[in-house]
Amino acid sequence: LGLAGLIVVLYKVHSHWRGGTTERARPWHGPLAGLLAGTSSAMLNAGGPPIAAYLLMQRITPTVFVGTSTLFFAVINLLKLPGSLAAGVVSAGSLLWSLTVCPLVAIGVYVGRRFVLWVDPALFDRLMTIILITACVWLIITAYI
Repeated sequence: LGLAGLIVVLYKVHSHWRGGTTERARPWHGPLAGLLAGTSSAMLNAGGPPIAAYLLMQRITPTVFVGTSTLFFAVINLLKLPGSLAAGVVSAGSLLWSLTVCPLVAIGVYVGRRFVLWVDPALFDRLMTIILITACVWLIITAYI
């Protein structure tokens, strides 16, 4: 997963470095990114790199990037919840505790919304690329520890 993410990032960086925008969305990119993100989220709780790599290639605004990521993982996590409850990974008590701190989410949404409206899209792209590289390297390192 980490290696696949790094390959996509290197392709994007190389394409940008060459002065062009040779990366193009292909019809199979979305389904592949969704499959990788959904599967790795279900198995490893690490679906961020595939979806982030896919969205970085789409040339979308920071607001659309964050909104799409948020909606994608909200759906994925809701789909995982019944199985997690049945397997005992999530207990009713921990779920209730999580619900009590949900009002704090509103603060995060407010701060995040202000940030994506304020940040320059080029800076956002660079920050997300750096975060993605870091996450991919972390996945590779932790696979061998």
